[in-house]
Amino acid sequence: MNESQRNEDLYNQWTAASEKVAKSAGDPLARLSQLEEMRHYIEATERLYVIRARAAGASWSAIGAQFAMSKQAAQQKFGAL
Repeated sequence: MNESQRNEDLYNQWTAASEKVAKSAGDPLARLSQLEEMRHYIEATERLYVIRARAAGASWSAIGAQFAMSKQAAQQKFGAL
C-alpha cells in the first residue's frame, strides 16, 4: 500500500468511526467505545506523520514542540518507529 492509499484508508476509517459516534447519540457507553476506536485512528495517523517528518529531516525537538513535549518525550513516544 502506498502513502496515498494509506492516507485515504486512515481517512475512511476515521470517517466511519466518527459516523458511528454520531449515530450512537443516545448511548454514552456506545459513544465511549467509538471514541476509543477513533483514538486508534488518530494515533495511527500521528505515527504516520511523525515518520514523514523524520524522513523529511525534522528534529525530535521540532516534533516534540508540536505535541507540547520535550525532545526526549517525543523520542520515547515515537522513537521506535
